[in-house]
Amino acid sequence: MTLHYVAGGGIESNGTYSAGSFGFNLADVQSVEQLNSLPEGTKGLVWLDKAEGVTSDFINTVYQYIGNDKLFGFYLADEPDPTGLWGPEVSAADLKAESDWIHANVPGAKTFIVMMNMGMTTNPSYMDTYNPANTGIDYYGLDPYPVRSGGQLDLSAIDKNVDAAIKAGIPLSSIVPVYQAFGGGGWSTDTGDAYVMPTSTQMKAMIDHWAGVVPNPAFDYAYHWESQNGDQALSTHAGLLDVFREHNAGTATPTAPAVTEPATPPTDAGGVDTGALPTAPHPTDPDAGSTAGSGNGGTPAVSEPTAPASATGDGGRRGHWDHGGRPDWAGGGQKFAQKFAAVDAFRFADAGSGASDAMSRADSASLVGKVGASGQFAFLENRDGSRFFADAGAGADVSGQGHADVSSPVGKTPGNHHSAWDHLWG
Repeated sequence: MTLHYVAGGGIESNGTYSAGSFGFNLADVQSVEQLNSLPEGTKGLVWLDKAEGVTSDFINTVYQYIGNDKLFGFYLADEPDPTGLWGPEVSAADLKAESDWIHANVPGAKTFIVMMNMGMTTNPSYMDTYNPANTGIDYYGLDPYPVRSGGQLDLSAIDKNVDAAIKAGIPLSSIVPVYQAFGGGGWSTDTGDAYVMPTSTQMKAMIDHWAGVVPNPAFDYAYHWESQNGDQALSTHAGLLDVFREHNAGTATPTAPAVTEPATPPTDAGGVDTGALPTAPHPTDPDAGSTAGSGNGGTPAVSEPTAPASATGDGGRRGHWDHGGRPDWAGGGQKFAQKFAAVDAFRFADAGSGASDAMSRADSASLVGKVGASGQFAFLENRDGSRFFADAGAGADVSGQGHADVSSPVGKTPGNHHSAWDHLWG
C-alpha cells in the first residue's frame, strides 16, 4: 500500500496532525515527541538532515527512535551534492555508512533522500551520483516541478527524470514521486520562469501521470504544507486539498491525459553507470569513530550513544534551496557571481558566440562586483553574459556576438551540474 507524505509542516504546536484530515498518513517529524503524538495508523518519516557519515551526533539522534512502532524511516538529506559545487560535498560512502547503520540498528527502518538533478530541466541527469549500489539507501525522491510561468503543464518532465534515474541505477521500485504543491514566492529556476501553483485540474493530471510512470510507489510526496518565502502552499489551498483527500483515500477519478510536448529521451552522455563512489569522500567527525568511507558493505558496529538530542531538523521548514529553486535575494547576486567565476571549466554550447572567450579574459573580481550589484535576474535576462563580460573584461569585444545557448552547457563536468543557473545562484 502506498503511503502519502507531505513535507514542511502538518503537525500543530499542540501535537495535532492536521494533515491527517486530508489522508496524509506519513508525517514529517523532527522529534520523538512529534512521532509519539501521531494518531494510530500514521507513520513518521524523521527529517534527519545529516549526511556526514556515522558521527556521534548521528548515532545520538537516530538511537532515540529505536523500537518506536510509529517510525517508518529517516529522511537523511535533501538534494545532497556529490560534487561540493552547489552545497556541502556529500559522498556516497558517507550516505552508505548512515544507511547501513540504520538498517543494522533500527529494525525495519527505511532510508530516503531527494535527488539533485545534475543536468538541466530539459535534460536531467543523475549519473555518477547516488543509487542503491553505492549508498544502500532504500528510496529516492524525484522532484521535477512541471508548472511554471513560461508555459503549460509539462508532464514530459516527469518521464525525463524517471528515465534519467533508471539510467543512473535507481530501480523503478525505489523511486518516490514528488508533487509540486506550491507556487509563487521568491524562487528562481534554471529556465528563468517562476513556479506557479497548480490548479486542481493540473494537480490531478500530475498525480495521474506519475501513477502511470511509477505505479504503486512505497510512498508519494507532496511539497509543501506551509508557506515558505512568501509562496502559496498546500495548507491554504482548498481546491488542492480536496484533490489530495481523494487521491490519498484512493477514490480519485483519473483525468484525461494532458496534451504536452513529446518527451525526447535524454542523451546518456555519461555512459553506463558504474555506481562508482566519489574519489574523495566528505570528511566525517574525527571524534565520532565514523564508519564512513569504508565502502566494505559490512554491518556497522553499534555504538552506545551519549544523551540523545531532543529534536532534529528545523520544524519541517525546508526551503526551496533544498528543492530545486533559489530565493531571489538581491544580495545573493555576489554569491552567484563568485561561483560562476570560479567554475572555469564552464563553456556555453554556442562556442562561436565568443562568450566563453570573453569570460576567460574577464577579471573575476570585477565580474563578481558587476553581477553582485545587478542580481541574478539581470544576468539571466542577458544570458550570454555579454554586458557583464564586457564590463569586467579588459577590452573584451563581445558587442557583436550571438546569444549563447545556456540551456545545455557543454564541456567539463562543472558546466553540467544541477540546473546550472539556480545552483550557481545558491
